Amino acid sequence: MTVKNCIVTERAKVQSLGWGDFVFEENYDLMPLPGIESYVKQLHKLPGMPSSADIEAAGGLDIGEITLLKQVKIEGLFLHLFALEAQVRDMEKNWRSGKGCQK
Repeated sequence: MTVKNCIVTERAKVQSLGWGDFVFEENYDLMPLPGIESYVKQLHKLPGMPSSADIEAAGGLDIGEITLLKQVKIEGLFLHLFALEAQVRDMEKNWRSGKGCQK
């Protein structure tokens, strides 16, 4: 099916390409935030995501594929948030115990 201008629908179903749950497996290699920051500064895109030039060269993007990639990024963000929350709790605990004020 080819549509030139616009498709309006209440629902669309894309066949499964898998899902991002593998991000929560113990052996998943989550890129550290400083690495992500460096990558973004250098390449102006998130690791594992297509650039606008990639999408343009491919003539568009696959909705199922980009949805999976976004889900992986969302789940990775939660892992980073969990780690940051643990750091904040440790810092608060140390501060309350007086360890945060030692010279």
